[in-house]
Amino acid sequence: MLEIFVFCGPEHLCDTLIEDELRASDFPFNTPLRFSYIPVINNKYVSRILAKQKMVENVDNYNQIYRCVYNLALDIKAIQVQGNKCLKNFMHELYRSNVAHDYCYTRDEIEEILERIGADLEAFWTNRNSDWVRSSLATDQQIVQKYHIDNTPSVAVFSETYFGDQGYILHDCDAGRIIDLIKNYKRHNRLGDTRTLRIINP
Repeated sequence: MLEIFVFCGPEHLCDTLIEDELRASDFPFNTPLRFSYIPVINNKYVSRILAKQKMVENVDNYNQIYRCVYNLALDIKAIQVQGNKCLKNFMHELYRSNVAHDYCYTRDEIEEILERIGADLEAFWTNRNSDWVRSSLATDQQIVQKYHIDNTPSVAVFSETYFGDQGYILHDCDAGRIIDLIKNYKRHNRLGDTRTLRIINP
């Protein structure tokens, strides 16, 4: 089993393509895959977005980006309840929307996306406003903090089969890098390119 945590945010909502590419590839040794998607919310991540958008880092701009990132994180957790396929469709559509590019969050635009992917709107809003979703998001942020994630796309990879008790954080990650990691470790007991890779303990 290979367990993969994909840390996602408005900048890289198509990180779900990593899963699609891995499942479609001739993945090494027929390894079973399990994916979890974790939204990132923290001050460093918001500051990175401000810099990338070339926005002045003042209170108004910071609050705008933070609110958008937080709301999208709640949306991602709420849509997960309707299944992984629904989650991936939602994130792909969201990536094409104004929300992900202008960081102007509106309920109307989110509902348009939900309707396009055939989601259950009533269930979505019920789940989004639930204590369970907020608690789940808080747990996610503990993982983000534990692994010092402040940028996307980042991926945490765990496998007792290949790595024992250790795991690896890969920054600027794509499916090819995960495949190379497993191949190098299995065949040569080494990690290959370590410039954007960090060893962690679960």
